[in-house]
Amino acid sequence: MPGKIFVIYKVSAKDPDETKKLAEELKSLKNAVVKDVKTEPIGFGIEIIKVGVLVDEKNPDAVEKTLEEIRKNTRVKDAETDAMTLL
Repeated sequence: MPGKIFVIYKVSAKDPDETKKLAEELKSLKNAVVKDVKTEPIGFGIEIIKVGVLVDEKNPDAVEKTLEEIRKNTRVKDAETDAMTLL
């Protein structure tokens, strides 16, 4: 039985007023199964988006492809891997 990798990405919007809209867009990523998208305050009214996705362990390139897909979104200022674990 192939394992799964759960990855959490930390994403910031170019325009802080567009954070909620960007969070909705991130729910439809193509390279992974999106399990959770939520916003978290980081201070001074600014929020960061955390996206939790499942990818197949046999395709580790899917993690990088998913991160690249997030970064290509025109509303994204920055995206990085926050955490990763094997399930």
